[in-house]
Amino acid sequence: MRVCGIISEYNPFHTGHAYQLAAARAAGAERIVVVMSGQFVQRGMTACLDKWQRANAAIAAGADLVLELPVSFAAASAERFAAGGVSVLKKLGCVSMLHCGSECGDAALLRDTARNLDRLELSGWLKQGLSYPAALRRAMEEQYGEAAARLLDTPNNILAIEYQRAIDRLGGGITLYTVSRAGAAHDGAPAGGYASASWIRRTWAEKGSSAVAEYLPYPPTGFRAENGLEQAALYRLSTLSKAGFAALPDVNEGLENRLYRAAKTADTLEGFCAAVQTRRYPLARIRRIVTAALLGIRAEERPAEPVSARVLAVAEGGYEILRSAKREKKIFCSGDTRLLSAADPYETALERRSVRLFSLAKEV
Repeated sequence: MRVCGIISEYNPFHTGHAYQLAAARAAGAERIVVVMSGQFVQRGMTACLDKWQRANAAIAAGADLVLELPVSFAAASAERFAAGGVSVLKKLGCVSMLHCGSECGDAALLRDTARNLDRLELSGWLKQGLSYPAALRRAMEEQYGEAAARLLDTPNNILAIEYQRAIDRLGGGITLYTVSRAGAAHDGAPAGGYASASWIRRTWAEKGSSAVAEYLPYPPTGFRAENGLEQAALYRLSTLSKAGFAALPDVNEGLENRLYRAAKTADTLEGFCAAVQTRRYPLARIRRIVTAALLGIRAEERPAEPVSARVLAVAEGGYEILRSAKREKKIFCSGDTRLLSAADPYETALERRSVRLFSLAKEV
């Protein structure tokens, strides 16, 4: 049984995702397991649709099993997001392929770039006030040239590279496969029957579901706005002390002072983020910090690797993968909250909070 893993958000599930599932089958996958973000996503926002809808869409399109990436990994940096997803796949004990979309479409090039990144010296660039991603790019350009550095300019390439880095750190055993993104660019207009998830979310919010229906193979309901938790977030931020901010993930080098000052004066979430954001601290990082504050995620409490994964949806072929995980005894997979709570109380408590907060987010 050749099992392929896909790490995703499906925010929302669209025709490009269905294309990728078909491409994974064409690459030789006999079974496909998806590790997917839950109610909060890597950009530090609520998902636009609940996780059950998104998981069921993936099953309908050909996946065999959808597992939830634990929240402390899902709403985190690209490095932690990728490491968490790869760790889940590795611990299942049967996954030999990892399939992802990328802008370059060249798995060998992505693998080489991932290994080159670990040889880079970043301290000089970081001292100049660059963010970590910007420092990576400048160091890559300096050592390997502009063509290599351009691979770090696009989000799917970056995630693919982080997947390979995680595979290498976990001892290999999983081969990276990739397919070029079909049609639309990451944030561009639709092309060739495909649209990016960001374009779909933006257009849906502005014009309604009918404007994006052709790109959504399984019509969803309950679309959430990206600012749907604005008031809850502003309240939570206003209650934190400087020490409370300092305890959040990705807060260092005195960033807690900027966060604390902004929280005392901002009357919109956009205003708060704008007051904190700098070249060193990009918007996505600030949004993830806000999500961590909402969910009560403290840096020192986050686990180094996932120990559980909630089963969100399963087809007949997915039970073989679950049986493998049970034999391996390296990760606990279940759809039962009580069992998950006993096996992994920390992430289960976060998951419950994320579900409750998501239910409070405004629908469009």
